[in-house]
Amino acid sequence: MRQQNMVPTLIRLGKEHSRLFWEERGIDYIPNKPLKLISGDVFWDKEQCCWCYTKRRIPMRFNDPQIIGIAAEGVPKSNKKSTR
Repeated sequence: MRQQNMVPTLIRLGKEHSRLFWEERGIDYIPNKPLKLISGDVFWDKEQCCWCYTKRRIPMRFNDPQIIGIAAEGVPKSNKKSTR
């Protein structure tokens, strides 16, 4: 995303990668509600009611039937520079 000058808006994981993602965090199922996690890279967003990745709070979609592996969606970065 960075090389394409884009801002990530959604991370989509297929079935197997969803399982691996949570297994790496010591959980053997996909939680659909907030949990206390040791890993600091995943957060529950109360407003969107979904898991988000990193402090940028990029929403995540697990067990996406259209994805094999991992896919990221994004929008182009705005190159606006403020002038004072």
